[in-house]
Amino acid sequence: MMVKGLARGARSRHIKISLSSLALTLSSFPYSAAQDALPTGTSVISGQVAISSPSSSSLLIDQSSAGAIIERGGFSVGSGNAVHFAKGSGAMLNRVTGVNVSAIDGRPTATGSRRPLFLMEVL
Repeated sequence: MMVKGLARGARSRHIKISLSSLALTLSSFPYSAAQDALPTGTSVISGQVAISSPSSSSLLIDQSSAGAIIERGGFSVGSGNAVHFAKGSGAMLNRVTGVNVSAIDGRPTATGSRRPLFLMEVL
């Protein structure tokens, strides 16, 4: 996104408009998220992360390092399913590289520090 050279107020208006446009564009993509969907194709690229499935409808991502990068094939969360991020004291980047748009109809939650949790979908 090119915002270089805009006044501060204009820059924030431009970003708000762009995010609204992005949300509208993504909502018009067709997707077929299975009701039992949970994130798939997980690879820990950096950091200390343990991933477990306490039940067939939940996923637990437990981070014990100061930072982590996780790549995923998909990040759909079906209705009635849950994904919990136990971040401890670190920041976490989740990079989704699959070919399908993720649908989050379930419940993602996070605990831990005030450091950010990012979910970036690369289409």
